[in-house]
Amino acid sequence: VLEVFGERGAAVRAGLIVGPYDPTERFTYWARRLAEGGDVLAPGSPDAPVQFIDVRDLGAWLVRLAETGPGGVFNATGPKKLLTFGEALGRIGDAVDGDARLVWMDEQRVLDAGVQPWMELPLWIPRGQGYDGMQRTDISRALAAGLTFRPLEETARDTLAWSREAGEQRPTLSREKEAEILA
Repeated sequence: VLEVFGERGAAVRAGLIVGPYDPTERFTYWARRLAEGGDVLAPGSPDAPVQFIDVRDLGAWLVRLAETGPGGVFNATGPKKLLTFGEALGRIGDAVDGDARLVWMDEQRVLDAGVQPWMELPLWIPRGQGYDGMQRTDISRALAAGLTFRPLEETARDTLAWSREAGEQRPTLSREKEAEILA
């Protein structure tokens, strides 16, 4: 792209894309699970960073970038400031009016229970697995080029509403397996 279009070309590397109409459950899981309430398995550390972007924010920014530039290479994920796993889950839970209680558990214990990071328990990437930088992507160039973000709470509410209408999605951590681990 950059060879053909030069300064007008743009290459965008998106992070985890979330929001309504995403059947992957990589964010939807948390909105649904926290809305259900009760004890919720929270793997690892509440201080671990997380990054993701609402598809609607990414799409709008890509259109603006195509129409007006600038060109270049961009990392497009969010949010603008560091977001921890604990803060993200707390804000999602508040947004979906859940009465969930997060039960933080050591990563190794969760791994030993056979839980698959990222897919079975979304947003979670254990430390030392070779992906430590994945949730720490520098997005300064995209921010300078006008990337903006809607509130996390809006993404959580809209994703939950869509998910409830959509019905069954991709399997994630079952409530039975979660209960066994919590016990």
